Amino acid sequence: MKIEFSSLPIILKGEISQLRKDYSIENIFIDSRNTVANNKNLFIAIKGERHDGHRFIDELYAKGIRNFIIDHDINITNYPEANFFKAFNSISALQALAGSKRKHYTGNLISITGSNGKTIVKEWLGKLIESAYSVYRSPRSYNSQVGVPLSLWHLNNYQDYAIIEAGISKMGEMEKLEAIIKPKIGIYTNLGTAHDEGFPSLEEKANQKAQLFKGCSTIIFCKDFPEISNALHNLQNLEDKEFIGWSFEDNTSNYFVETEARENGTAIRIPINDQFHIFQVPFKDYASLENITHCLLLLLHEGFPTKIIQSALKEIRPLKM
Repeated sequence: MKIEFSSLPIILKGEISQLRKDYSIENIFIDSRNTVANNKNLFIAIKGERHDGHRFIDELYAKGIRNFIIDHDINITNYPEANFFKAFNSISALQALAGSKRKHYTGNLISITGSNGKTIVKEWLGKLIESAYSVYRSPRSYNSQVGVPLSLWHLNNYQDYAIIEAGISKMGEMEKLEAIIKPKIGIYTNLGTAHDEGFPSLEEKANQKAQLFKGCSTIIFCKDFPEISNALHNLQNLEDKEFIGWSFEDNTSNYFVETEARENGTAIRIPINDQFHIFQVPFKDYASLENITHCLLLLLHEGFPTKIIQSALKEIRPLKM
């Protein structure tokens, strides 16, 4: 998907303050160190607590960058060959651009949130899916208000699946991320104490994270966390959602997952559609078993054959975080 610079006012809040040549935008950057000199690249100047992207416009212009989004006043006459769009807020502009890209993606978009395990689940799930399909996953731990839109920008329709992780640290952030991710399938990994200071209670933190899944058709979660289960069932339009709430502890659950320690790892037994599927994984610790179970349930839900999953599991390794 390409966006003409002249079309930015249709997508973003703000206005073009200078247009010299109507370039087609193919890539976006927010870090001057990673910006490649190309007239099809767009630099979005973001002012943060420690850095202000507006300070690097001189340097980038000298390198050959000709497309900029700003949200502070600068003397644009110093850059006679550049295009400038003055946004109300540069981060909101970045998110809106990514949201526009997401609307054109027709593959299966999976999004992951939770206090811990997001990146590990994303990486393992991506590794397992790519044994049979083309898959894109957000780089490293790109799960913030800036990282998520940068991830979404690289969506392409040749990718059968896309996996996007989303993290929040305070109230109101997930609403913004959900608006641009729009996942079809969700994984809620777990709930812990990370970023407690940004929320009035654990229950409210669970509710805020659950907002990522308000438009999902399928949500996978561990019901051993009652706050997660309650938060998800507080979402609207429950009749349109399939909840796959699994448990290590509740043997009355429809998705009661049993584990058996073995010499080289653990056997995991998962019930799906009146059948039991047994997988051998190279882990014994609880966190890894929890993370891989999320992945296995999603693959089974998507119809991946047990033999293909077990073969792909041979490539799964612990990740250094």
